[in-house]
Amino acid sequence: MKDVPIIASGGIMDACHAVEYIIAGATFVSLGTVNFINPGAVLEVISGIKNYLWRHKLSYEELIGSLKID
Repeated sequence: MKDVPIIASGGIMDACHAVEYIIAGATFVSLGTVNFINPGAVLEVISGIKNYLWRHKLSYEELIGSLKID
């Protein structure tokens, strides 16, 4: 059901958390409290997601919902 956007929020402190939510099916992620702790968090998360995509040779669209459970 990729035509319905899913926005994940809560507990996202870094790019690793954001990537986990995206792999689980989130279309977008929302950063909240971390912005008070680290005002540069949004830019760091964006950079981290881009780095992950580059390392794994994936597009953002390919990453969304890519979790496979056997």
